[in-house]
Amino acid sequence: MAKRRKGIIKTNKFLASIAERFGESVKNAGIEQLRKGAETIARTAKELCPTKTGTLKNSIRVVDRSTKKKSKIQVIADATNDKGVCYARIVEFSPKMGKPFLLPARDEHADEIRGNALDAIRDAIQRECKK
Repeated sequence: MAKRRKGIIKTNKFLASIAERFGESVKNAGIEQLRKGAETIARTAKELCPTKTGTLKNSIRVVDRSTKKKSKIQVIADATNDKGVCYARIVEFSPKMGKPFLLPARDEHADEIRGNALDAIRDAIQRECKK
């Protein structure tokens, strides 16, 4: 978990430094690719999640919680049972259930998403330099 958190912090600092140097259009190019990557992760997580009623699968979605200072795009699953208990975490992390779906989806696409974001940033920088 700590490794992932450090990666998020590094990504936000990286995007902020790019925006300062090259403008918002370059930062936005990277963010757009991260958003597309989050959609890919959500689709894969829906394929991987166990399905009894479909409630868990239907609760998987991309949420953009970005602010002016930080970009924060998340894939969440927040299904609850009739008692209001959010059971997505139980399914994902319980050793008894053993049916993770979000982390494997993220791991499957992480390198591709990172590469696509960096390519988009590079291309946007090149466009900015030609102006």
